[in-house]
This record gives sequence, C-alpha cells and structure tokens, in this order.
Amino acid sequence: MKIQICVAALIATCITSGTYADHKHGPRNECWRDSEYDDHWAYYYCGAQTNKCDGKQSKGHDTVFWQYHGDHFIFQTSPHDTYWCCGGTTESEGKYVKSRHWIVNTETERMSVAGGTCNKLIQTDACGGQHIIECTEPDTCAQGLTLRNRECIKPCGENEAFESPSSNTCVSCEASLYQGLSMDRQVCIKCDPYTEFFNRETKKCIKKSSLQQYEKDTMRECWRCPKSVYADCVKEMSKPSDQRGFATKNWKDIKKQCHLE
Repeated sequence: MKIQICVAALIATCITSGTYADHKHGPRNECWRDSEYDDHWAYYYCGAQTNKCDGKQSKGHDTVFWQYHGDHFIFQTSPHDTYWCCGGTTESEGKYVKSRHWIVNTETERMSVAGGTCNKLIQTDACGGQHIIECTEPDTCAQGLTLRNRECIKPCGENEAFESPSSNTCVSCEASLYQGLSMDRQVCIKCDPYTEFFNRETKKCIKKSSLQQYEKDTMRECWRCPKSVYADCVKEMSKPSDQRGFATKNWKDIKKQCHLE
C-alpha cells in the first residue's frame, strides 16, 4: 500500500513539473503577464496603457516592466518565448510580436562605388521595420583594376611596386644594393643607404655593421662585384668553399659578375 502511494505521488509530481506555466496576454497583444511564481507575476506592457493586463492588475509584490519600441522580454517560465514591443511609446500603446531575433530577414542590393561594386544590406526587424546599411567601400573591382586597402586601383607597372603596405601609390623599384621587392613582390622595400643593405634572400634590410664580422680578405675578394650583389658575395665567400652557393639561388651568376671564376 505504501509503495502504491509513493508511485502515485511520483507520477503526480512529474505531471505537475511538465505542465507549462500560465502566459496571459491582453486582447491586442499590448501586454503579457507571466506566472513567474505561484504568488508572483511578471507584467510586461508595450507603450502607454493602464496598469492592467488580461483583466488583472499587478500587485505590489509583482514585477512590472514598461517597454517601448524595440524592447523585448523572454518568458522566465516555460515556454521561454521571446516577444518584441512594436510601436509602443510613452504616449501610445503598441503590441508584442513573437520572434526569436530582432532582425528576421536580410537582403543585399549590389551598389556601384568608385571603381567597383559592394553590397548594401536591407534588414527587416520583427516589427516589420527596415534598416538599410549603406556600403561605401568596394569588394569587387571593375576589369583592369585590383582591390587594395579597400580601394579599386590600377596595378603597378613593370619595375614598380607599392610604396608601403598601407600605400596605394606605385614607385619605381629597380633591384639594387639598397632596395628590392618584398616577398610577395607587392611592396618596394627601401633601406637606408648610409646604414643598411637589402638582403635579397630575406627581402629585408640588414645593418651594414653586420658585415663587419667577415674577414677583410673575404671582402676584398668581392671588390669587383656590382653593388647589387656585393652583400651576397661577401656572405657566401665567408663560408668554406664546399658550402658556398646553397643559400643563394643565383650564386653561379654572382660569381660571374664578381669575376670570381
């Protein structure tokens, strides 16, 4: 008998816990009330109206929320639906609309901008309002132009490169002892001719003082080199003879230019 009573009580508990709590709304969806606890209701009002919802007026121990256009609430009791206040102001009544998100639809419209095109966003909110996000920077360029730093520009010409990573200005970039192309061949790396050389392997500037570690005799062997390959010659000639040229791709050509053969 005791076992039967316990089972019956357990079934009753399961049924009770699985039942949705009361969610009541006004005749125009202008308000909702949520039985958050047995003796404590939450009231939600969209815009100006009397402090009453579904014929019930909130009491001192209830929680009241006055909301306006664009505000929302999520029921604290199951089902945890989200409702948005539409059109409610401090002077006029609005209504609640059920929607999981504020923005319910997004469309794009292709727009022409300087040198190319971009997508303008047209968003629709839960209340039916539209929000337009204009675009001013191209994401696609017209034929013959290239997209760089958010601009459509003409590519650099032969023996030219961009002045810096953030610049869209092309400058002459003939390979020399003091300048050369970056690893991606897009930017002209310019070194200080008084203190630096351009390293054609790393595509970076190196301090001239770093060459002082090499023996003077080794440096003398490269005295007939053109300036553009002098640093590479000194670097390779400082190595044992059987290790030269592995790190410099054009070592054979450098030896010829420097009259080392």
